[in-house]
Amino acid sequence: MDVARLERRLKEARKHVDRATERLSRGGADLAEAFLAAAEQAAAERALAAARGEPHAIPFELGVRWSGGAPLPHLLSSGRRSFVAFYLEEPDPDWDGTSVRVVDSTSEEPAALALAEFKGCSAVKLGPPDDEVWHGHALDERGLEGYGTYVVEKSPWLDFPDQHASAACADDREALKLT
Repeated sequence: MDVARLERRLKEARKHVDRATERLSRGGADLAEAFLAAAEQAAAERALAAARGEPHAIPFELGVRWSGGAPLPHLLSSGRRSFVAFYLEEPDPDWDGTSVRVVDSTSEEPAALALAEFKGCSAVKLGPPDDEVWHGHALDERGLEGYGTYVVEKSPWLDFPDQHASAACADDREALKLT
């Protein structure tokens, strides 16, 4: 698809999010519609960023969902192998969508945990932004959504090891070239 067409698609997706959010706030739409609209917008953002050759976030399905209340993830990484431990989302059949269950890491209450292993990663990052500052993230409006796992396509991080190695030993750049 050409960039102009993708820009129009994104504009329509944003309008859909605005309409669904407005209806939700007045009780005229359900939460599923708002989530679907947001997912459509994120897909349109990814497609546009990809067409422009920009960094963008591609969802990586783990097969489980981490807790939106407080996933409290822990990352352990050594070279090309990484592990992330986190609290699992435990659906409440009585949930009405108006609040979130916050997990207390000091609680003695049993909780469902998951451990995910990632092999062959060249770099991993875990952490900010918090919900309050989401719109300042470099991948905001490029497909990144909250509380998920992503692969970043066209990441500027991919250039870093080669730049770092060549700066460390400028006399032998060819020997340090990463393959």
